[in-house]
Amino acid sequence: SVYSVAAARARRIAVEAVELQHVPGSAALEQQQRDLGPLQQDQERTITFMVRNRGQRPMRLLDSKADCGCTAADLPKGDIAPGQEVPVQVHFNGRAPEGPLDRTVTIRTNGTPERIELTITGTVVP
Repeated sequence: SVYSVAAARARRIAVEAVELQHVPGSAALEQQQRDLGPLQQDQERTITFMVRNRGQRPMRLLDSKADCGCTAADLPKGDIAPGQEVPVQVHFNGRAPEGPLDRTVTIRTNGTPERIELTITGTVVP
C-alpha cells in the first residue's frame, strides 16, 4: 500500500545539507567627499551624507571607523529598506593643525559595497 510504513521508508529523502544565502542591499551615495573650505581651528562642523539602499533587500550600516580622533560618524540604527535614503552625520571637532585637512570615515555594511568611505576636506586656519 502507498500508505504503509514500509512504503514510506522506501521513499524517504535524506537532506544532506542546506545552504542559506543572505543577499543584502546595495548602497549608493549622492556624494562621498565634501569640501568644507576654510575652517577656523577648534570650529566644530557636522556634515550630512545621504546613503540610499538601491538593492532589493534590507541592508545595515554596521559600524564606522575614522582615520583620526577628531572625526566620528553617527550611523542610523536598524535596517535600511530597499529604496530608503538615510542620513549619516560626520562630526569634525575642529582640533587639527593649520593647513590642509583630509579626513576619512570608513563605514562597514552588510551589503554591497562592504565598505563605504566618506571624506571631508578643507583648510584649517588660525
